[in-house]
Amino acid sequence: IKRGVVKEHYPVVLGAVMKTMKDALGASFTPAIEKSWKVVLDIVEATMISENYEQQEELPEDAAERFLQPQPSF
Repeated sequence: IKRGVVKEHYPVVLGAVMKTMKDALGASFTPAIEKSWKVVLDIVEATMISENYEQQEELPEDAAERFLQPQPSF
């Protein structure tokens, strides 16, 4: 949890990725494409969680504030 990300963030972020792709692709985002991306994102989520959250660490007290701070744009 070096960056303040907890397991519960993954479904929210990956859901936003799916919605963004659906909105951006419109009719091109077919059920088959959606299913394929769901499989990929499920694998990403499972991998990230299994490799980083075997032992849940305590969040620093300022984790929420750091997470909500504006990030630099590139």
